[in-house]
Amino acid sequence: MITVSTYEAKTHLSRLLDQTLAGEKVVICRGKTPLVELTPVSGTQGGGHQPLTAHPVLGKININYDPVEPLSEEEIPEEYR
Repeated sequence: MITVSTYEAKTHLSRLLDQTLAGEKVVICRGKTPLVELTPVSGTQGGGHQPLTAHPVLGKININYDPVEPLSEEEIPEEYR
């Protein structure tokens, strides 16, 4: 079992992930208090993960305007003009 601080986990995350995939147990601590244990997603040993897919309903939504375009003067509420 490998025990590391949060700072060390942040600094060496890639190495710790590789060790976890190799079967090593990794525990991340704050001070002397264990916070989390790294574990691979079930059924994976370095690449057997399922690709992300769009939600069946949300994937069909079409936005027919530019959502970041500035508001017109009429669309801005009175209190913010």
